[in-house]
Amino acid sequence: MLPIALIAILVSILQFTAVGFARIGPHTFNLQIITLVFFSLRYGLRAGLALGLFFGVFNGLVGAAPVFTNIVTYLLIGSITGYIGRWFYKESLMAFLFLVLCSLAAIYFINIPASFFRLFMPAAIYNLAISAFLFFFLRELKV
Repeated sequence: MLPIALIAILVSILQFTAVGFARIGPHTFNLQIITLVFFSLRYGLRAGLALGLFFGVFNGLVGAAPVFTNIVTYLLIGSITGYIGRWFYKESLMAFLFLVLCSLAAIYFINIPASFFRLFMPAAIYNLAISAFLFFFLRELKV
């Protein structure tokens, strides 16, 4: 579990520093959601809960949304993905992209409900394009 923790720390630091430079308009990709879904799908409920708690606390401390909202949102995403991940083939790109899309919908709906429809689709397309490449990269890490 230690390499996953190191990856989570690195991803969190990158999310709030370098990812801002890869912005298209107001949209940027969410490395934390992509990582959370990947490891929750691959390693199950425990990894989903641990990573969800870590990303939720980190986003709550650094991000703009309230701490409790971030913790609950990321915990739910990690636990639901980890729980239903046992019914999916772990190496399936389509299952991974579907779960990333559902997770992004939850994040956008909870954090920005007033502009959900205007902001969600462009951000989802951008995130799914990046997710497809990161899926193969993370899979080759053999963590």
